[in-house]
Amino acid sequence: MLSDLERKVLRICYNFKAGRRRPPSIRELCTKTGKQEGQIRFILQQLATKQFIEWQPDRHNELRVVQPWEFNFNKRS
Repeated sequence: MLSDLERKVLRICYNFKAGRRRPPSIRELCTKTGKQEGQIRFILQQLATKQFIEWQPDRHNELRVVQPWEFNFNKRS
């Protein structure tokens, strides 16, 4: 399950790429989330580990969203 910040960064990356046809820079993610660069890099690494994005720290402009949201099938109506 994603944390609120992980979910926020994932949605920003997805929407940014759809609107601007490129992934957001680390600086743009910092501005949009209000978090520091180290926190953003950690969140991106977590999202990559959980296979929501494909990302390597040395090639940020190649960030690719694999799964734009998480599915929760355990929720009861």
